[in-house]
Amino acid sequence: MRNPVFIFVLLSVLILVDFYIFYVLRTVFQGFSMTAKTTAGIFYWALCSLSLGSFLLFPYITNPYFKQYFFSIGVGWVLTQFFMVTFFVVDDLRRGAFWTIGQISSATGAKFMNTEHGIPRSTFLSWLGLGLSSTLFFSLLYGFGNKYNYKLIKKNVVIPNLPIAFKGFKIIHISDIHSGSLKEIAAVKKGVQMIQNQQPDLVLFTGDLVNDRADEMAPWTSVFGEINAPYGVFSTLGNHDYGDYVKWDSQEAKIQNLEALKKVLIGRNTPLWPCQRGRGVLTYGMRAGKGKRYSIGGDNRVHHEPHRLARGSPGRGNRVWLLMHHRRYKATLR
Repeated sequence: MRNPVFIFVLLSVLILVDFYIFYVLRTVFQGFSMTAKTTAGIFYWALCSLSLGSFLLFPYITNPYFKQYFFSIGVGWVLTQFFMVTFFVVDDLRRGAFWTIGQISSATGAKFMNTEHGIPRSTFLSWLGLGLSSTLFFSLLYGFGNKYNYKLIKKNVVIPNLPIAFKGFKIIHISDIHSGSLKEIAAVKKGVQMIQNQQPDLVLFTGDLVNDRADEMAPWTSVFGEINAPYGVFSTLGNHDYGDYVKWDSQEAKIQNLEALKKVLIGRNTPLWPCQRGRGVLTYGMRAGKGKRYSIGGDNRVHHEPHRLARGSPGRGNRVWLLMHHRRYKATLR
């Protein structure tokens, strides 16, 4: 994220998108009063500035609660812009096609297609893009601010050749706690109680316990410490847990932060052995590094194919579950 070339390219793209949308909006709002156009312009550029600022200042903001909302609004606005641009580009392609046809057709045809004075924008497409994008933006804001609305999603998972001991085995999977963004202890306790009410055999947590720093967990250790299950509570780390999105005084400080986080991690990042008659399941936490390189558990070995790491791990001959934060590596694990 702090790569200068990446930041330059990202900001250049975002600024170009900002001005492109502003040009379109200026055309759409032509029939409005000066007051309405000025108000819309100020609101638009305020959101653009906030969005750009969120990417530039994100590593330097230390207050986790402020950091979350500042960044969420920025990212939400960028997603909204690109959704809006889709409609505007479709309209520009339509206009470009009509203009091209007008240039190669006869003079009469050009007049019929109204290309002599340019192709006007589609009012329908412009307002449709603006309306749907605004709905998306405010929906994202609502979602970002509705973090205590916990939902329980139940799924029956069929795994071929799974030992009979695991029939009816109940696993609770949780992820992305981001404790630095939490404020309401009572609301979080209700979420923890939802987990315990299910009486799970095993609880798995797949990362992002904090936003950046281990001390974000200080007020929450006792709350999440209430999570328990007969076969244990086990975790792996997420991208935010490694402290990659905040500026550190030194590399040593970053390493110390990670080590401190491991001490308060929900459960442990170590093998699990629920088994019967010598047959069981070995569970590992897994991390994806750069270039699709993987490591699992406390193992220092790195490999491009995570299933081969699992085959070479203790407990060969048992089923292996790999815990990972990002779903985008699912295909690699098959």
